Amino acid sequence: MSLNDDFSSGSNSGVRGWVSVEVTAPGSEPEVLLADTSEPLLTLAESVGIRAPSECRRGNCLSCAARLAPGSSWNYETAADTFLCAEARDAGFILTCCTRAVGPGLKIELEQQAEAFQIQFYERFAKAREEGFHASLREMTAYNERHPDEWIKRTEESLSAAASSSSAEDSDLDVESDGEEERGGR
Repeated sequence: MSLNDDFSSGSNSGVRGWVSVEVTAPGSEPEVLLADTSEPLLTLAESVGIRAPSECRRGNCLSCAARLAPGSSWNYETAADTFLCAEARDAGFILTCCTRAVGPGLKIELEQQAEAFQIQFYERFAKAREEGFHASLREMTAYNERHPDEWIKRTEESLSAAASSSSAEDSDLDVESDGEEERGGR
C-alpha cells in the first residue's frame, strides 16, 4: 500500500489534478508551485529542490511539520491516521509527508516542527494538568461539604501544627540572638 492509498477523507481522494501552492522555506521568499493533487506536499517541495525536513514519511513524527501561512485556504486533505493532535491541526499545522493540496489558495510555511511539538506535547499536557488540578479541588470541596466535622478537625490540626512549627522557629531565633549578644559583649 502506498502513502497515497492512505488518504481517505474528502471527495478528491484518488482524483488527479493540478493546483498552485505557495511554499515558504525559512530564509526564502515564497515560491508558487504547481502541485499534483495526488501527491504529498513533501514530494512537491522535494521535486523542485526544496530540502524540507522529514524522517518517517508516514505521519508518525513531526519532522515535516508545516503551518498554514496567513491568508491561506484550508484546501488540503491529510491522511486520517497521522500523529498530529487535533489542537495542532486546529492551529493550522500539517504534516507535509501525508497532506495533499486539493484546491487553490493553499500557502504553507515549512520547518515548523518546533512549534508543532510545543502544541503537541507541552501545551496539551499543561492544559490537562491544570484541568486535573481543578477537578481535584472540586472533589475535595465536595467531600468537605459532605463531611464538615472531618474538615473542621483537619483544619484545626493543621493550624495547630503550623502554630507549633512557628513557635519552634521563633525560639530558635531567640537562642541565636542570645548567642550573638554574648559574643558581641566579649
